[in-house]
Formats: sequence, C-alpha cells, structure tokens
Amino acid sequence: MSEASTAARASTAAALPALPVPINSPATATVHRTASPPEAEFGSTVAMLPVRDAASRLFLLTRLVASFDEGDRAVLSQLIGCGCTPELIDRLRGMTMVDALRFTAEHCGLVLGVDSAAIQRQLRHIERRRAERETYEYLIRAGTSPSLLGRLFSVATMEVRRLRKIIAPGVAVVGRPRLLDEDTSAAIVKQWEQICAHEPSERQRYVLLHRAFNGAHLVATLETVLETHRRQTAALARNLRPRSIADTHRRQPVREQREDGPSSPASAGSPNA
Repeated sequence: MSEASTAARASTAAALPALPVPINSPATATVHRTASPPEAEFGSTVAMLPVRDAASRLFLLTRLVASFDEGDRAVLSQLIGCGCTPELIDRLRGMTMVDALRFTAEHCGLVLGVDSAAIQRQLRHIERRRAERETYEYLIRAGTSPSLLGRLFSVATMEVRRLRKIIAPGVAVVGRPRLLDEDTSAAIVKQWEQICAHEPSERQRYVLLHRAFNGAHLVATLETVLETHRRQTAALARNLRPRSIADTHRRQPVREQREDGPSSPASAGSPNA
C-alpha cells in the first residue's frame, strides 16, 4: 500500500466523527451505547457493534453513499449533525471501487446500530400479523360467510372464496344456513353474551363461540342465530318503546270518538235526535 493511499486514509479517518468503537480496535466485542439525536428513528439509546467482515463494511459503505443521493433531508441533517461535513460526503461519494475496497479492508468507522426497542416493536408487529392470518384462516375453515369475513378483515369476497377452495375445499357456505331448535339457539346466544363480556375483539369472539360448541356448527349458522336474535330484540324494543306526549295527543281524539260514538253536525241537527 503506497504512502499516498495511507495518508489519504488517515485524513479520511480524521474527518470522520468520533465513534463509540475505537478506530484502532476493530476486534472490540464490548457493546457500546450512545444517545441518538431526537429526530433519529432509534430510541433514546442504541448499541453500537463493530462490523468485522469486510464485505459487510463495503455494503454499509454503499448504503451510506446511497443515502447521500436519496436526498432525505432528515437523514442528511443527522449525518451533518454527527460530523459528516459536505467535503467528507463528496469524498466518500467520489470513491472508486478500488478505493472503496481498500477503505473497508479494515475498520473504517462503519458500525452496526442495534435498537432493542425498535426490534421489539417489529417483532410484536410480525406476531400480530401472524395471529391475524391464523384467525382469518381458522374462520374460513370454520365456515364463516364471505360477507362477515369481508367486514372483519377488509377483504374482497372473491379473495375469501379463492382461499376457501385452497385451504378448506370441503367447507361450503352456500344458501341460507339451516335453522336450529330454540334450546340450541338460546344456548348460542347465552354463550355469545358471556364471550362479549370479556373479549373485546369481534374476530376472537367468533373463534371462541365456534370452539365453545366443539365446531358442531358452522360459523355461518352461528351468525344466523345471532342475527335472528338481534332482529327479535330490536323489534321487541320498538314495541315496548314508551309513547311520547305528541303521540298521546294525536291518538286522544280517536279514543274519544270510539268511546262517545260518532257525532257530526248533520246528526246533531236532525229532528230525530
């Protein structure tokens, strides 16, 4: 390696911002922590891990240079705030492949930042999506109507039918589900009310209701029972609704005519009265 390239690398390293991992200690295994700027995507602290593989350092360098060209003002402000001057950015952007390979041959100031809080958030997001998918496929196998699945998961009816043919070809939800006897319907309604008392998710409510009867009924049949109960309850509430004062005044003359009998001016002036 020539003295000129050594001097260039030394000047480049001097222009880099101070990092938690020492430049001359690439084998350092201790996890260092540093506070991130308020506008960063990381949490209040991140662990800075050294990158020992030259190929990984070269990849990080290419991503760093690409971030310069993407023009994200937030990223650029973070880089400038940590000491990346415009001159340093131009020097890194103008590197040839040979210079880049030499630059990343040993520790060059590029480290791996680990934000455990962000990792946990992403893991929870993945687990939540997986649970939603499992619930979606369970309800398809349990014979849920496409209309209910579309409302619960915001999916098209054709997508529900397509997936049903793949994972549950023997389950057919066609036409009106069969009616159940009164005792079974009452047991379904009672079980549903108990589930609603402690389960906030409507998706899980149908899963628990289906499992409560050991899968003996399709979810479409359970839907019909619950919908029938809702209509009957609404009709009963309308019939028992107290009459308003206006309704009482409107009906009062009708009741008086029925009690006293019809009276008209002609009958009042009749000589036979």
